[in-house]
Amino acid sequence: MILRNLINFVAILVAQIFIFNNIEFSGYINPLFYVLYIILLPAKMPAWARIISTFLLGFILDMFSQTPGLNASTSLLMGYIQPFVLYAFKTTDFDAKQNSSMSQLGLQWFLYYSGAIILIHHFLFFFLEVLRFTNFFDTILRILISSIATFITIIIAQLIIYKKQ
Repeated sequence: MILRNLINFVAILVAQIFIFNNIEFSGYINPLFYVLYIILLPAKMPAWARIISTFLLGFILDMFSQTPGLNASTSLLMGYIQPFVLYAFKTTDFDAKQNSSMSQLGLQWFLYYSGAIILIHHFLFFFLEVLRFTNFFDTILRILISSIATFITIIIAQLIIYKKQ
């Protein structure tokens, strides 16, 4: 489990830095693929490990993205609330020590759970980025469009990598 989480951490971090950080369409579509790491964290992962790993993920992204503290703060908060969101959408029994992937949880459950995590993350991320409500509807539009782009990339990644055995 530790090795799998480490591989996920490195692969998702590299994908975000070298691929997804270079995708931005007219300032509205900016897929934040690294949210997948937070989504995949096991429910029974120790809180200290979840907090440290999500903070490190955000901190490293901040260094490569010139966004001081933005990714670190949103990743840290998402790492903290992830188990609560996971259990809020829990509809069936699952192995809480396994990653929360689509193959582990099922398609419908994963769609609800990942959609909630992505929307919460993007809401925090984009409002912390602008730090004002003057362009409220513009920020909401950025949240919605980027959330859809992130959701689609995460679902595609799940369909390609985590095929049901």
